[in-house]
Amino acid sequence: MKFLRIFLGLVFPTLVILLLLNQCHSCSHQPEADGGNELPIDSVNRQNSGQNIEEQEDEEVIEQAEEVGNTGDLKVTLLWDFPGDIDLHVVEPSGNEIFFRQPESASGGQLDTDNKIGGQHSAENIYWTNPPKGKYRVFLHYYPSEEPIEQRAGICKVVIFQAGQESRVFDVPMNHVDQIEEVTNIDIQ
Repeated sequence: MKFLRIFLGLVFPTLVILLLLNQCHSCSHQPEADGGNELPIDSVNRQNSGQNIEEQEDEEVIEQAEEVGNTGDLKVTLLWDFPGDIDLHVVEPSGNEIFFRQPESASGGQLDTDNKIGGQHSAENIYWTNPPKGKYRVFLHYYPSEEPIEQRAGICKVVIFQAGQESRVFDVPMNHVDQIEEVTNIDIQ
């Protein structure tokens, strides 16, 4: 099912782009009725639809992430829908690392949602009510599962909620056990 969603997620925007290119090509060969060279209104709407689909997908991911765990001035949420133990790690400015083996820090950071087997609607969440100033490093680790599951590859979504800023969504492909992927750095001023 996940493969189908990824496949359709890749194929649909491609078809929209091809349709738009075909429509634009058709428009450029039509005689100008009123002397202008504007595209018909429906073509303009179609051109913007690819961007709207991506924005809509991000909004849905953000809404889903908002419902996971607690929140604060900094919240980092990991979402994935395939079998596998994907671990969220955040290294604080002090160098302290928050993850499943060290779920709390002296600065108030806390891992409050930890999924160990994956599957549909899997999530992990780390948050701070009042995060210390400085640079935070976010990364993922595809951990060898202790559970008897068939671990698979897939796309993870990491959502960063930071007070005073728009939420950001990162797509991170996780392909194999023991893979480590740096996602982003966060600066708290």
